[in-house]
Amino acid sequence: MSHDPAKRAALAAVVLFSAIGAIGAIGATSSSVIGAAEPVIDLNADVHAFNAPFHGDTTPFVPAGPIIGMAVADHEGYWLGGADGGVFNFGSAEFLGSLGGFDLDEPIVGMAGHPSGDGFWMVASDGGVFAFGVAGFHGSLVGLVLDKPVVGMAAHPSGRGYWLVAADGGVFTFGEAEFFGSMGGLDLKEPVVEMAAHPSGRGYWLAAADGGVFTFGEAGFHGSIGAIDLDKPIIGMATTAEGNGYWLAGADGGVFTFGEAGFHGSAATSQRDELVVDMERQPGGAGYWLVRAAGPRWPLTGLSAETVVRRPALAVKIDNHRSARGQWGLLQADVVFEELVEGGSTRFVAVFHSQDSSPVGPIRSARETDLEVLPMFGRSLLVYSGGNSTVRGFVEDSEIVDGISPISKYHALYYRTSQRSKPHNLLSRTERLWELATDDMSAPPAVFDFRLPVADEVISADIDAVRIDFGTQVVSWQWDGDDYVRSHGSRWHWDASYTRISAQNVLVLGMDYGKSPSTGSPVATGLGSGRGLAMIDGATESIKWTRISLTDPFTLVAADSGDPVLLSPGRTWVELAPEGLAPFDD
Repeated sequence: MSHDPAKRAALAAVVLFSAIGAIGAIGATSSSVIGAAEPVIDLNADVHAFNAPFHGDTTPFVPAGPIIGMAVADHEGYWLGGADGGVFNFGSAEFLGSLGGFDLDEPIVGMAGHPSGDGFWMVASDGGVFAFGVAGFHGSLVGLVLDKPVVGMAAHPSGRGYWLVAADGGVFTFGEAEFFGSMGGLDLKEPVVEMAAHPSGRGYWLAAADGGVFTFGEAGFHGSIGAIDLDKPIIGMATTAEGNGYWLAGADGGVFTFGEAGFHGSAATSQRDELVVDMERQPGGAGYWLVRAAGPRWPLTGLSAETVVRRPALAVKIDNHRSARGQWGLLQADVVFEELVEGGSTRFVAVFHSQDSSPVGPIRSARETDLEVLPMFGRSLLVYSGGNSTVRGFVEDSEIVDGISPISKYHALYYRTSQRSKPHNLLSRTERLWELATDDMSAPPAVFDFRLPVADEVISADIDAVRIDFGTQVVSWQWDGDDYVRSHGSRWHWDASYTRISAQNVLVLGMDYGKSPSTGSPVATGLGSGRGLAMIDGATESIKWTRISLTDPFTLVAADSGDPVLLSPGRTWVELAPEGLAPFDD
């Protein structure tokens, strides 16, 4: 992005009414209120609400960059902003645009809501300001040489101006926002991290990382914690609606109150690694929100990532004949489906996204069941050795799955290894296969709900293996204290490097297999509902699954309570077990 102030101003004007890099409207997912009497912390959440309504957070989604802050629309909605300029909207907050997809010179470090609730500003560390909705652009610091980076901003109560604050306590005013003083030029013990405007617009507060509070104009001093030894630095500040008190929030989720600001709870916990990065007051109320630094996560594993690669799901049809073991890639795939084929044996659909595998295989022919499960991953690539003319036609006609086979123009992507005998020796490399992805393909959606890693150890675990009978092929999974390990009959299942096949989660879903009228092969549509087992963190739970359409993932709930099933972050195997043979209690 240009350093030219005129160009930056022009861009701000463009994004004022445009939905640039739209992430889409999220909408309210919950309306529960966490009250002051019994503060409750949802350790899986990235937004913690205290005496304020919870409207949702980025937990089910995949931010491209870490979340850095919140802007409040009103008590019924808010926006969350990322360092890359991405924006997520919740509740009544409408999607008004974002900077997602732009090449920013410096990361976004703060955001502020317009008092009307119909717009917001974002500010970058170089002082660049971007306006959305009714929020007007009143100037920026782009082109100036700053002693220290900008760390935050505050909106003028009129909505016709804003202040920016730098880490050295320097304050910069725009529009109707007036200058009442700063800490610039003074020797601070710790850097300034946040500012808050007085409701009158006639003053403001600055907060430092050590809990020091500095007041200007009509903003009154109600206390600080600058002399206290904090576990984590202060990261945020919010004021009461009347300006007669304020809260300070620590990076560990601790909350400190001053003046008439009431204590409604904190998110302090040793069970989350992600730090709290922002605090905002509920408009018209006495509560507040805390925001954690939710970073990008791989959509199919729930594991954290520096960045999520914009490439589609890559499904590889892998052989499971005894002459094909040990296979290549089963420990690198994010999700593996095991499906019934002819004669009571099985094959795998290994779905890759977060990792590569070179080589991958042995690769075998496609089946109709593949086209029943893969649409849940969006536009994807299916790597297979071929198939009968009917199945090949289904793949070629699919609008959501792009087939790659050696009997097409892609034969150069495949090779045979001397370590196996035909037909169990066809291999390829995922990095070369991904080169066939087209520009209209993107990262797959999340198909499972994951819990965040809040527990340090498994409290109790099942010691018995779960046995799955496919007919002539019998497999089992057993908890070994860290992961689930797989066996074929009485033999351990190894990969090509002699590492035992394992997974963090195993789902056993009972399927009603039919017979294809055109090929005679078993077919599981995976639509409707059924019984299942979820093996997670050493515990096996009876579940129910439902799936309405092919593009939907499986919805998984506990059989007894109906609560959503939350998987442990990591790789997942899905056993599409024949219903009559599945290991369920009748």
